Amino acid sequence: MSASLDGGVRMGRGAGHAGIDRVIETFDEIVRSDGGSVSFVAIDDATLRVAYRLGHNEDCPTCVMEPDALGLMLHDMLREHAPEIAEVRVDVVDSVLGASASPERGTAR
Repeated sequence: MSASLDGGVRMGRGAGHAGIDRVIETFDEIVRSDGGSVSFVAIDDATLRVAYRLGHNEDCPTCVMEPDALGLMLHDMLREHAPEIAEVRVDVVDSVLGASASPERGTAR
């Protein structure tokens, strides 16, 4: 466990959160097909924060998962695998810079 950049508690692999890691890995595999990625950022109290780099699909632009949909699906899956998580925040990051493009998008409770 260590502090995240914004002062929250940062936990992940090796910190007793195998269910959370499994859920994030599952969604990372799903969005990877369009060139996207999902990664752990932090856990603050009962809020999980993930970074989401949107992919791109020229043949099917609507097939790329929206941040709000990702947050809702993560939250639904975490109810079973990590019921201690009450909220999921999806921070959309720029694929080139890694900078947050919209930190408030994708919040699911």
